[in-house]
Amino acid sequence: MPKYSYLLCFVAIFSVCLAVNIYRQPNITSNETTLQSYQSSHHAFINNTSHEVSAYVKQWLTSALSHLKRNAKILEVGSGFGKDARYIQQQGFTIQCSDAVPAFVEHLRTNGFNAQKMNVLT
Repeated sequence: MPKYSYLLCFVAIFSVCLAVNIYRQPNITSNETTLQSYQSSHHAFINNTSHEVSAYVKQWLTSALSHLKRNAKILEVGSGFGKDARYIQQQGFTIQCSDAVPAFVEHLRTNGFNAQKMNVLT
């Protein structure tokens, strides 16, 4: 894994931790706080995140997908704005996108994906 991926992961984790600590409200779980953070800043996330699947992720996805039939249907949990879903779709698979953040679900639908709101933690 390239060194910058670790930095990106650290930045993402730090951002979520910061959001959880700053915006924590009584009786709200960390999952709800994270979802609220993504909901309120989804445009920034979409605009500031690469829309290209990295070579490392492509290699991993290609390897994983090679074990499936070409017409397999895939449920992606946590699709975000659809970067990985688009790549998977381009490889000939049918993908059902899902996300717990309503703004991401709407973005996915607007961009032609079959998407549903789903929170696997609740």
